[in-house]
Amino acid sequence: MVNNAPEPLIFITAGSLPAKYPHYVVRTIDNEVLEAIKLGTDVVIAGARQTGKSSLKIRTMQRLQSEGFLCAAIDFTMLKNDSATAEKATYSFWFWVAKAFGLVNNVEEYKSKTSAEAPEQWVCNNLQINFQATRLVLFVDEADAALQYIYCEGITFFDKILNDVKEVRANLQFALLGTALPDDFFSECLLTKQPKFFITTFFSEEESKKLCDLLNFEDNTAICKLVYRSAGGQPQLTQRICEAIYTGNFATDNFENQYQNTIESLFFTEAGLAVDTNLRAVEHTFNHYRNYSPAMVYLFELIISSGFVTFEAKYYEHQAIVLTGMMKAER
Repeated sequence: MVNNAPEPLIFITAGSLPAKYPHYVVRTIDNEVLEAIKLGTDVVIAGARQTGKSSLKIRTMQRLQSEGFLCAAIDFTMLKNDSATAEKATYSFWFWVAKAFGLVNNVEEYKSKTSAEAPEQWVCNNLQINFQATRLVLFVDEADAALQYIYCEGITFFDKILNDVKEVRANLQFALLGTALPDDFFSECLLTKQPKFFITTFFSEEESKKLCDLLNFEDNTAICKLVYRSAGGQPQLTQRICEAIYTGNFATDNFENQYQNTIESLFFTEAGLAVDTNLRAVEHTFNHYRNYSPAMVYLFELIISSGFVTFEAKYYEHQAIVLTGMMKAER
């Protein structure tokens, strides 16, 4: 069971995967999102944290741009300093859209340009003037941050955004990404054409195997099954476990013990930081996926029984109560 892998690190366990990352695992959702956008549909990509939404966004933007689309991305949390009300949030939102597509350079220019007409009208008209023959896609990260803004009963932030531009947006499409459940983004009372919703999926065993194969062990099949059983296909956890094995110099005659120690160490290191990262990942799994792997229950038990559960005690103690209840209900 000798690892013959080359020296450079090939597993990425934080943030988004680079656009040219050679080991990106293509899931069914990748092609489904791409096809929906190409058909002219607005999309919402929702799901738990650390399930590859941002990496999916980067890869989708790359594929769309190779086919002649112009893509831009903003993060809704950019609005937090100047968006005390829904109206201010809308005004700020269209500034970031204009800036992302290069229509303005700063707030002062934006204020001057939109002084005579509604911001959404000015932005959409100028997008059409500047990019007449180009299809545009705006990706909005952390879109669930908009849920705090309600215009009136039953009307969400993005209900209003899409409704306000339905007559003028022409070649502009929206792709929203967030951790909220899809139904939270839009109501059924305002939009005549609903966006298409996608939930980020976990790796299937076959998809997980594509990463495990990079470990280059002599008996990779057994290793892949072990990793899949431990991570349950959760993309971030799969990467973390593979990285730990890859750099661990595992001995053939003591692999199982080393593996178990490695799994546990992933959650009880870095002064609680790893606990925080993985606790949130598994918590979101419970909240977003009904058919989650039993591995998630096992991981939760490891986390909440560790000594680091007292790190930011109020948060972890609360989660321990909530999640222990979930585990009991599951069983």
